[in-house]
Amino acid sequence: MQEFGKQYSKDDKTDPSGFLRRARLHQSVFRAKQLELPFDTYGNYLTKEDGENGKNFYDGYGIFDAVKKVAYAGDLNDKIVFYLLSWGLRSRYSLLAVATK
Repeated sequence: MQEFGKQYSKDDKTDPSGFLRRARLHQSVFRAKQLELPFDTYGNYLTKEDGENGKNFYDGYGIFDAVKKVAYAGDLNDKIVFYLLSWGLRSRYSLLAVATK
């Protein structure tokens, strides 16, 4: 198993509710336990190579191929979330991809 990695120290200042800190930790745990990938600067960051190879997207249904058609890797935005959500609603599966960094 990979390490959870260093967590961003200013999350509690940005978000006093603690949600942001817990969300980033959840991403770190998922990256380490489920994806089994190393981290970059912080535990919730994929390495540049893993991010560019779409390791944060579900591996089925051609989702990352669709993302590459809509935007450049690393320039993920609301259009991609909208595109994937609409694609999921048109298919028999409901999918929503949220990319964070």
